[in-house]
Amino acid sequence: MLKRVILLLSAALTLWATNGDELIGIGAKSRAMGGTGIALNLGAENGLNNPALIEPESKTEFLLGGTIFMPDLSFAGGDGYQKSAADLSVIPAASFVQKVDSRLSFGVGMFGTAGMGVDYRDDTSGSTMQMVTSLQIMKFAVPVSYRFDNNLRIGYTPYIQYSALDINYKEPTLLGRYRGAGLAQDLGIGHLFGAAYRFSGSEPLGRYLQGVRIGLVYRSAVKMHFKDQLRQATELFHLLGYLDDMGETLQQPAEWGIGLSRTWRARHTFAFDWRYLLWSDADGYATLRWSDQHIFALGYAYKGEGWSLRAGYNYATSPIREQEGTTSQGATVNLFNLLGFPATVQQHYTVGGEYRISRHLHLNAAFVYAPKQTRTYDTSGIDPTTLLIFESASVRHAQSSFTITANYSF
Repeated sequence: MLKRVILLLSAALTLWATNGDELIGIGAKSRAMGGTGIALNLGAENGLNNPALIEPESKTEFLLGGTIFMPDLSFAGGDGYQKSAADLSVIPAASFVQKVDSRLSFGVGMFGTAGMGVDYRDDTSGSTMQMVTSLQIMKFAVPVSYRFDNNLRIGYTPYIQYSALDINYKEPTLLGRYRGAGLAQDLGIGHLFGAAYRFSGSEPLGRYLQGVRIGLVYRSAVKMHFKDQLRQATELFHLLGYLDDMGETLQQPAEWGIGLSRTWRARHTFAFDWRYLLWSDADGYATLRWSDQHIFALGYAYKGEGWSLRAGYNYATSPIREQEGTTSQGATVNLFNLLGFPATVQQHYTVGGEYRISRHLHLNAAFVYAPKQTRTYDTSGIDPTTLLIFESASVRHAQSSFTITANYSF
């Protein structure tokens, strides 16, 4: 039953994300501040940012909203750029947090968190093989936090991850058959651990660190089993690594993160996050030679009377690297990364704000823009028996998105 509910909520999605295939932040407040959130008290948003900081300002808080995501993607394999039709997605967000007493809080939330997709079905040039890919990931989370004193908090979020993957394309052979195993789905279990400490002035160096908060998070890897998807997609090109049982596994990576924040004169808040995603240890992504990823996020918020303004910047090293394209294996990896899984965007500029309609109801909004990034990789070593013959492949990739959430507390 749970699987059906999650599928209904995500059936319209072809999710695009920014840091690899992960969204830069969960919720309008986080996204407006560059994806920061590890050391920020964001209430109902924080179940998947840092569960230690989910405690609402009042007793209860509800969040409902979503993101309109608009990627702009084109691929060139010898006959000019072909534009992907996967240029609009809707990503839902809903959560609830409850303060049980002065120390304990818990919540429930469901968020679209990651994904990727292209749609070249309208291309007749042959260079894109009319490829369609769709990776969708949603998490159903139950965060819990405990505050030991005014300074130290810890949190834990167990979550169920729903994942769906579809890869299909037209073979670049004389037969020109369509290849694909159909939509595959899976459920997995993941864990997010968080802690936060706010310096009060009594600690060593407290005079200089008073008001500074530090946050730490660790997220476990989650394996997803998609029967025959990766194996069927790559066997025409003889890509090693998907020819055995690994051809059914795609793993969302483990993650470490640390954050810092400081509120100054009650109106100014500054935040910095560093996150590290272990793609090289993740099944499936490791076969595509994805590298571990460093993510740096900066955020600022100004609090006025009944309103707030926010801005931020996010930079991530790209997890995909050009392989030796004169070899069959290297050229195949280059092709599939740029054509089907183009995680090439690195910089993101963010802005947003909050308007307090009443004491109970707040509206939050964020706009995220990722400027165009162009990558060109050597694909000269592609197996000539496939008849897919071009010396290089290129992708142009930009993104923009709007996030709106309504927060109701009482």
